[in-house]
Amino acid sequence: ELGWKPAETFESGIRKTVQWYLDNQGWVNNVLSGNYRQWVEKQYGKS
Repeated sequence: ELGWKPAETFESGIRKTVQWYLDNQGWVNNVLSGNYRQWVEKQYGKS
């Protein structure tokens, strides 16, 4: 036994994750449109 316990239940973790995506729709839209990938390639080079 490692003594590790999750900080969140599955339900609270899902709720917080969904809320984060709802609160950060601009970031989500940039990822979906390809803008984020272009930014990463510009910053770090093509993968």
